[in-house]
Amino acid sequence: MINLSPKKAINVHASLLPKYRGAAPINWAIINGETETGISIITLTEKMDAGCILGQSKTDIAPDETAGQLHDRLAQLAAPLLLKTIGQIADCSAV
Repeated sequence: MINLSPKKAINVHASLLPKYRGAAPINWAIINGETETGISIITLTEKMDAGCILGQSKTDIAPDETAGQLHDRLAQLAAPLLLKTIGQIADCSAV
């Protein structure tokens, strides 16, 4: 799957990588008292969440924000960042 794309396969990850690789990055950010998180667009590699970071978008975490609320906000941040990143890949300025 990783090598099917003519460029590289990409992934939207709900943390500011390399922090919180793997499962439940939103939950771990809240559990650990983080005040900031975000979205990372990365290339897929054999190792989980270890690809090249193509783009990131940051956001604050409100003190009373739930994982569900943060998830929904991050999803809203992800779409424009993904479109920008795809545009850069198409222009060969990334990957």
